[in-house]
Amino acid sequence: MGDSPVLAWHPDCLWLASVCHGHVAVHSFGDGLVSETSTEHLHAEMRPLAAAWQPCDLQGSLAVAGTTFLALWRRTAGSWLRVWAQGEAFGSSALSWSPDGRVLAAAAAPNAVHILGPHSELTGEALPSHFIRLRRWSGGGVLRLAWSPESTLLAALHSEPMVRLWKTRTWEVAAHVSLGWIPAGLPGFSLSWLDGDTLLATGGHLVQIGVGSPGAVNATNAHLGQDSGLFAWLSGAEPVVRALPLPQEGAVQEVAVCPRTAQRVAVRQDNHRDVLIFERATCGLAGWSHRELTPCGRLAAPGATPLALSFAAHRPRLDEGSATEGSLLAVYWQFDDGRGEVRTYPFHFLPAKLLQASAATSALF
Repeated sequence: MGDSPVLAWHPDCLWLASVCHGHVAVHSFGDGLVSETSTEHLHAEMRPLAAAWQPCDLQGSLAVAGTTFLALWRRTAGSWLRVWAQGEAFGSSALSWSPDGRVLAAAAAPNAVHILGPHSELTGEALPSHFIRLRRWSGGGVLRLAWSPESTLLAALHSEPMVRLWKTRTWEVAAHVSLGWIPAGLPGFSLSWLDGDTLLATGGHLVQIGVGSPGAVNATNAHLGQDSGLFAWLSGAEPVVRALPLPQEGAVQEVAVCPRTAQRVAVRQDNHRDVLIFERATCGLAGWSHRELTPCGRLAAPGATPLALSFAAHRPRLDEGSATEGSLLAVYWQFDDGRGEVRTYPFHFLPAKLLQASAATSALF
């Protein structure tokens, strides 16, 4: 899994970072979807495994990590400079910034998570004033991290596989959720929040976890297929932890959620050469009534297998003089001849006035 490609969008879609074959590259797509791209390579001294852009930072700050290092790169005077670095004690295979960009969470060995901040102190080689080491001995190594949209919870996906939820106010364990048995095939591990109430996780299955109100979560075990009463769903009728059915067999390797509306979900599976696209309808004529994932399409590249997914939000485009906005899905394709290629696919390109009217209508329900 360490050799799998990683894709990470800059929050404003200025750059796409890719980690593959021991190299970190930053791709610029200019100001249009079809304009010529440019690529710059960051000279990481050791093998990188993870990358994450800092939100709310127009300069472009990219955290990069491997098993023997953790570093921060920033674009200064037109070039990329490494402005902060730590050695093997802070090596990591997973990174996640808090939504406000102030705190960085980094998976550490064994079974630990480092919390580092504030971001303004990530310079030179010194540790920031805010440093916390979270550790629990059960669950196996930490493979993925994801902050909830409101920053109230930090989700950590362990190799067992299980998800541990941390309360970010007190850094106490809120819950740990078993993802069940690992199916045959090559499973992948990923985390993605649909919204502040719902988390998607993969550990062979595609699992939906409802977290409800963080204040109501207790440190209790939950298991796949059980309604433990740990989480509160809006409808109050569905199980709190459940596997989502997919139209084709195969271990689930990765899930990605469109951060703009959470209405598009991309899934890739072992031994399948396409990316499944699902729609999650959140508002209809009857209001907030339907939240199931509905298949709505597939993406494929002839002679290639998808190896990584990443959604970007708020991608602007000029179309016949009128501004439109939408999201953009990047897919890393591995071709049969050994080539690797990143392709982007637009979603939800609607006129800005229509989007504003839709948002106003949704607020009425």
